[in-house]
Amino acid sequence: MKKNVKLTLKQYVKMFAQNCLLPLWYDMHKRKPVIPELIIFADAHHDSRPENMQLLYEGLAQSREKDGKIQIVEMYLNYQKASPVKVLRHMLHFMKLYAQASCVVLCDNFLPSASCRKRKETKVIQLW
Repeated sequence: MKKNVKLTLKQYVKMFAQNCLLPLWYDMHKRKPVIPELIIFADAHHDSRPENMQLLYEGLAQSREKDGKIQIVEMYLNYQKASPVKVLRHMLHFMKLYAQASCVVLCDNFLPSASCRKRKETKVIQLW
């Protein structure tokens, strides 16, 4: 019984975050202009860069070294292993950057990116 209540509560919190909190947070931050140089690599299933992202990351990192214009932000956290507070902080930080990013690279499904309509200036690349 306790386990079912805990799972149900977790689902309600997830639904509230996805349908209310994250879209509101995104809308607050999208008032700022898109930063053309900002590229985010994000994943909710790993604590470090997934292998599928490695080649693309290396290519962009080399380009950054040459001209210094590209700003890469990596955001990885295994949501299954992290505490709810840490997951929420990660999601909010992602949404703040997502609202201003020109490009977002995802490896798999990523709840925060699906929680709102992205700006037309933002490109999302999903590698799966």
